[in-house]
Amino acid sequence: MRQSITALHKGRDWMDRERDFQARFHPGEIRVEMDPLVRLMNDRRDVLDRCLARIEAAGRVPRVCLYLLAARGCEPAHSCDATRDYALKEGWQTSTLRRWRTAGSAPAR
Repeated sequence: MRQSITALHKGRDWMDRERDFQARFHPGEIRVEMDPLVRLMNDRRDVLDRCLARIEAAGRVPRVCLYLLAARGCEPAHSCDATRDYALKEGWQTSTLRRWRTAGSAPAR
């Protein structure tokens, strides 16, 4: 039996509900709202961490293909280098070929 139902709850958490309650009954208070993209970023990181844990539990090593969007014809070499350095620091396999994609073009292969 589960100890908590929070893992099953996909909607707003208790802090959001409490914030809405406070805003409704105390409209004159100043509030700092959380950036909605922060929660998305945290959720994506949690999914990535779970995937990496499953890969490592199976005795495998993640493989990273360096693939970045080149906006306005600028190739993001520094971002690619930083991504490669991070992947190597984590012990992941990386591709040797840099792949660029310009906005509006088909994916690089």
